[in-house]
Order: sequence, then structure tokens, then C-alpha cells
Amino acid sequence: MATSNGLMAASLSGLNLLDYKSWRTFGPAHGLPANINAKTITTFAGHVYAGLNQQRVFRYNGQTWQPTAADLTGKEAYQLTPTTNALLVATQENILLLAADNTVQTYADALLEQPRAALQSTDGTFWLADYRRGLVRKTNNTYEAIVPAGPYSGSAFSVYSDNTAVYVLEGGYNQSYEQRSARAGFYEYTNGQWANYTGWLFTDIKQFPAIRDLTRAVRNPVNGKLYLGSYGGGLLEWSGLGNYKVFNFNNSPLISSIPDSIRYTRVPDVAADAEGNIWVVNRNQFPNRPGLHVLKPDQTWQSFAFPGFADGSNLERIALDDVGFKWMAVSRNGTSVKGLLVFDAEKNAFKHLNPANSGLPGPEIYTITKDREGAMWVGTNNGLAVFYNPAEALEADFTATLPVASGRPTLEGQVIKAIAVDGGNRKWIGTDVGIWLFNPEGDQVLAHFTAQNSPLLSDKIIDISINQKNGVVYIATEAGLVSYRGTATVTEGKPDCATVFPNPVRPEYDGLVGISGLPNNARVKITDSVGHLVYETQAAGGTVAWNTRDVKGRRVKTGVYLVFSSSADGRESCISKVAVVE
Repeated sequence: MATSNGLMAASLSGLNLLDYKSWRTFGPAHGLPANINAKTITTFAGHVYAGLNQQRVFRYNGQTWQPTAADLTGKEAYQLTPTTNALLVATQENILLLAADNTVQTYADALLEQPRAALQSTDGTFWLADYRRGLVRKTNNTYEAIVPAGPYSGSAFSVYSDNTAVYVLEGGYNQSYEQRSARAGFYEYTNGQWANYTGWLFTDIKQFPAIRDLTRAVRNPVNGKLYLGSYGGGLLEWSGLGNYKVFNFNNSPLISSIPDSIRYTRVPDVAADAEGNIWVVNRNQFPNRPGLHVLKPDQTWQSFAFPGFADGSNLERIALDDVGFKWMAVSRNGTSVKGLLVFDAEKNAFKHLNPANSGLPGPEIYTITKDREGAMWVGTNNGLAVFYNPAEALEADFTATLPVASGRPTLEGQVIKAIAVDGGNRKWIGTDVGIWLFNPEGDQVLAHFTAQNSPLLSDKIIDISINQKNGVVYIATEAGLVSYRGTATVTEGKPDCATVFPNPVRPEYDGLVGISGLPNNARVKITDSVGHLVYETQAAGGTVAWNTRDVKGRRVKTGVYLVFSSSADGRESCISKVAVVE
């Protein structure tokens, strides 16, 4: 038996193993060093082997312990695993293969960061467990990380979704704005499949950059490229494996928080406008230095400082409104002013909004989102605020509106971590007590999801993003990622006739029937084949969910039902069909 006090042995028969006198302790008299610390022991080729941490692997020949060629100086042996021809020794640095003739081979690779265990299958393949990389397979001289069909990590700092894909970024920084040095990268979900882009899997920097702490992502609507902020590594322009560019203080105006150090070019957020300009928040904390930069379509840069506002280089979040103003959250740490900074780049004018001059319910800003009508929604440490006329943001009397629900300001006293807007302009709001779904005005609770009443993995919400095309809501929680099939979408361009799913509706199905591809906010009527009205509603964005009940709450009978839809002005209309089987 291997213990922190040395190696001990006892017979399995005829002795009381609870009595310490039944145990024999091995020490220097038996060939072992003094003050040994052993955690691993096994048998191989008729001998007992023990890993003595910081020393080496020893072999017992029946009389004394003898040192082997497996040196553990400065290492800890996590596991000893016998194979047919050798003993596998897993240390925190590599895998040692100790043969019966006392020869040693060392297995090391960039995929082995912190090995913990190893074994060999009957076909000769080595399977290596690594604390950081997960499962690694070694076949001949080739190492390969085995990743399940899902995100590489359960951790998420942010989630970004558009009509093309969903991206999960592990991030980021902690509450004190300290870099985490996370190499996990980002994970892309497209057409039902996950692709993981991380330095753990792609060790060749020609394929994937040596960049850490990815924070936020946005797609350029003009060239289709993905831009990702790194809290330390600058800005990543991504078009796929082997096709990327990293911007930092060496090749752009981005400023490092520690001069001349490439590891401290901090970009906590990015945004894209319709012209293809990428707006980059650069938290460097040098007073009166630029804290905002824009990468233009012609690959030139322009930087913006905010004279007289010392914390203009201590910004964290950014959102763009419909008139072109940039709404930026001042960092909640390292500043006494906090609040919002609204910037008009064309006039080079800005205004600092805080609770005293704008009616914000709290000074600490966590999130800023533009809704479908152009209003700016702000999540603070004390509930919600809405700015309905962003074009007037630089005026003297510009103030926030606080939605009121149940007689109190909406979510008063709650920290608002995330706000997302669906196709029906409803607000999905993430807090430390779950997710709230509000009507477009934010004054009526439509649903409240928690870990107790839904599949949410945790009540602590980190971020929310919605695929506007299919209505799926992606939720990053403290315990992992969850998706929710929402009932509101956005129909872009001229709509085709509505798609109905499932169709037909079979007897065993008792869920909602989704009707999508409708004109945005269309009027929808469902009738039976002879024209009797069964259901009528208005679409939330471009989608309607029908529970196959009629106006009296009864499940409809077997038959074919007609779905009539039309836009508000009557210019767009169509008729679809859905079959229901009892």
C-alpha cells in the first residue's frame, strides 16, 4: 500500500488489517530513501512497483526495493498502469514507458499539458488522460485529441448568434478585470454540428493563433468575417483555420495596458455597423488615451479619445444605435464615475450618463442592447433602464425611462447580466435568479425560468443570444450552455409562404406547432376545411406557435387546417396547410 508516510504491506488472510501491528512498513533498511511520499503502487511482470514522488519508480524483488530507470525528480507519479510489455507511468509532465528490462521511453507532445493517467488497448493504441486536454489517443507517433460532439468546455464567457452560426467564447476576465489566461478559444455550432477552435486542439499557430481570453464576437455584415475580442491578445479577424489575422499594438493603434507587452492588449467588446466598420473597445486605463478604435473596410484604423473624461480608456461594453451613436459602458472597476458614455463619432462629441444626470437606476452597467424599434435597453446593478430617443442622447435633458411591472421598477434590486431581443421585440433578461421574459415594453412578465422549473443548468445567467431566423434562444449559465426553442423570429426580405412544423401532427404529439416564415407581426387565422375559425393571433416577429386547440381550448379533430396570414398593411399574404391526426 502506498501512503504519504511510506510503503506498507500486510497479508490478506489471517490478520486483522485494522490493527496497525499487522502491517509491515518499508524504509531505508529495505532500500528505500528516507522521508518518502508514495501515492501509486501496482504489480507488473511478477514484481511490485511504487512511484516515489520527486524521486523515481522503485521495484520490489521480494527482499529489497531497487530504483528503476524511471526518474521522477521534480515530478509526481499520478498513476502506474501495467501493460503486456511495460509499465506506464503518468506524471504531470509526460508519460514514461518502463519496460521489464528497466529501459525507459518518454512520451511527450504539445497535446499533453497535464497528464493524469494512461493505458494501452489490445491493438497497441495508447489512451492518455490529460487534465487540460481531455482524452488523447496515441497511435504510433501520432497524437490526437478526442473531443465529444459538443463544446470543448462547459464554461462560457459570452455567446454570439446570427443567422449563420452560434459561437461560444470561454473568455475572458474575472470580476476584478484580471486576465484568466484561458486558451480554450471558441466553439462554433452550425447545422447541428459543433466545431471547436482552441489552442488545445490546434497547436500549430499557422492554423490557430496563440491567443487567449476571447471575450465577444461579431460578424462583419459586409465581408462575412468573424471578429473576436481578446482580453490580452487584441483583435482576432477569423475566416477559418489557417486564414486569420491578429491585431495588437504591433500592427494597429490598439494600446497595451503594459507598454510593449503583447499579452496585455485588452479588447473586452466589439461591434459592427452596416458599412462593415468594426468598432473595438480597448481597455488600457491610460488617462486621455484612446479607448475606442474603428477598423474600416479599407483596413485603415481611426482612434478616439475623450478629452476631459479620464475613464474614456476604461470602457467595457459597446452597442450601436440606429443613428450611429456608440453606447459604451464604463468599467465597473478602476473608476469612480461608472455609468454610460454616448459618443457621436461624426461630430466627435460625447456625453457621460450616470444616475444623477440621466435617471439610470444604478451606476454599474453590465449590458446594452438595441431593440427592434431602436430603443436602447440598459442592464444595471439595480434593474432596467430604457432610452427611447437615442438621437437626443447628447441633449441636456435626456433621461431614461424605467419600466414598471407590478407597481415597481422592473427587476428593481436585481443585477441585469444580459438582455436579448427576439423577433417579437420581447425582452429576454438574464439575472442571478434566472431568466425573465418580458413583453416589448418591459412592464409585463411573460415567463420566469429557473433551474427549478426548467432545464436551466444554473440560475446565474452570464449571457443570452437569439438566432433571429429560427427563434432559438442560447443561454450561457454559470454551469454551461442551454438552448430554448423560442416562438419569435424575424423574417428577412419578402417572406415565402409559411412553413409549418411538425406537419402532420400525429396523435402522440402534444407540443406546439411552429408556423414560421410569416410576414413580421402578421395577423394569423387558422380555420378548418369548411372555413370555421379555429384560432386567431398575431405573430411574434415572423413566428406563431399553435397548441392545436380551438378558441374554447379543445384539441381539434382529425383534418386538414388552413393557415391564413397577412402583413399589417395587407400587401403580403399566403395560405398554408397543416394536417392534424387524432
